[in-house]
Amino acid sequence: MGKEVPQSNKDRAKLDGMYECILCTCCSTSCPSYWWNPEAYLGPAALLHAQRWIQDSRDQYTKERLEAINDEFKLSHCHNIQNCVHACPKGLNPAKQINSLKKLQLQ
Repeated sequence: MGKEVPQSNKDRAKLDGMYECILCTCCSTSCPSYWWNPEAYLGPAALLHAQRWIQDSRDQYTKERLEAINDEFKLSHCHNIQNCVHACPKGLNPAKQINSLKKLQLQ
């Protein structure tokens, strides 16, 4: 059985605005980039979820997760239209998290 891995309050706070996602995909269905390229572009819901795990201090697969979304379409095809922000029933900002992922990719 697994062992509990404690997390500091500061590290836990980094997940605010991501862990609340219920994966309803309203954000993805409102995204023109996802409409035009659903086979190639992961969409806001998947990218928000990826960022949630990448930012989790307990996760040990950050490098692998960043590599998995590093191609011509999976991440970079977000054009920052921000329909995803307006469509989210939880009031989350997938566009902000996608931009954070893009910055991480540049590092």
